Amino acid sequence: MAVNSSPFRYALAVSDAEVQFVAHSRRIPGLLALNLSEADTRAHAIDPVLRLLGYNEVSDIRREVPIPATKEFLDYALLVAGQPQVLVEAKALRHPITDQHMGQSVAYAAVLGIEWCLITNGKQWIVCNAYAKGPLESKKVADVTLGGDDLQTAAAWKTLALFARESLMQANPLTELLVDRVLIDELGRGDSAVVAALRKAVRDRFGVNVPPQAVLGAVRRLNPQQGGPTTVAAASTDGDLPAPVSRPKLASPRRPELTTSRTNLSALVAAGLFRKTIESRLGSTA
Repeated sequence: MAVNSSPFRYALAVSDAEVQFVAHSRRIPGLLALNLSEADTRAHAIDPVLRLLGYNEVSDIRREVPIPATKEFLDYALLVAGQPQVLVEAKALRHPITDQHMGQSVAYAAVLGIEWCLITNGKQWIVCNAYAKGPLESKKVADVTLGGDDLQTAAAWKTLALFARESLMQANPLTELLVDRVLIDELGRGDSAVVAALRKAVRDRFGVNVPPQAVLGAVRRLNPQQGGPTTVAAASTDGDLPAPVSRPKLASPRRPELTTSRTNLSALVAAGLFRKTIESRLGSTA
């Protein structure tokens, strides 16, 4: 959809759920100041997000789900057509998410045969795939944050919206998360098989041997809004490969919308109309 200068038209293009999500995200800093318990974090920081994702009925969500053969309980199980599809592990807003939290959630998911889990303290939402091979870090697929700036909020919505009840009713709705994770990792290392294949393609087509830095630099140039999948350091004088300096979070604000009939939320940000859109719908919450 072409960018239009009318905030009113943007307001119509952005879904109510997106607008409410942004408003909720803006409340997170205020909630942080309240030193909430885990129970209050669930009620005021986590439950609102799950409702926006469509888990409103007793058939859609279970709380305090027992783990077979243990005395442990899951905080949430999100159901689609009566079957659990996603586990959600909750922590108090004041507590950062640790590897131990992720490991526990992944272990629960593996026991129950559930592929996806979300670990959250209401501000940070980490996505893990329990079926991924390798160590715990390889199972971490995405990490998004609420309560940040507009770009962070757009990225968070685009990732979490993939876990909406309506989305999970579609075939393989989370495939793009897996593809994004692999691309970011592979295009962030000069010695990866993907970079090697691209160097070979250049050599086979043009007869030129290019260094890994040239491939990584091209990736950065092709996605200037985000600086590419990795920030490429300048080549060292001794010819060593540059180490990646930084990586963005998996969920890019440029990710396509779940439905193409809606204006991309990041387009509003880029056009400087994101805040106008939200305020035209809800009034300023600043």
